[in-house]
Amino acid sequence: MKEAVEGLKELSIKLSRMERATGLKAMRSAAMAATLPTVKEMRAAAPKGNRTHRTFKGRLVAPGFLSRSIIRKTRTGNGVITVTIGTRREAFYGVAFLDEGTKKIAGRRWFEERFSRNSNQIVSLFKQKLADRIAKATRAST
Repeated sequence: MKEAVEGLKELSIKLSRMERATGLKAMRSAAMAATLPTVKEMRAAAPKGNRTHRTFKGRLVAPGFLSRSIIRKTRTGNGVITVTIGTRREAFYGVAFLDEGTKKIAGRRWFEERFSRNSNQIVSLFKQKLADRIAKATRAST
């Protein structure tokens, strides 16, 4: 979801009046809080085996390794916050093989489906959390 979020004009004006570091911190915090419910749902929906297996690095991991490997990362650049939801490198198979499927494994769409279903919720939660974070930051600075 790389499109701009609509309806944030007044919040954007308030953010521009804040110090740059404080505004970025508020945006990052709101973005992480908005994506948390989706990440929790993805972790719950991740396919789990019933026995241990080895990763491509040779580590022996317990069932549920994929769900424990779902992570979020944020990046900041030019006043833009980007949140990426994915898996750790060692659990790449969860999205590459289990979600997409192969010629021997049918795709389950557990990852992409959860994200697309929750995208509107992420946007509305982001607006709400950003307004809360801005209000909190302005109260603290006065």
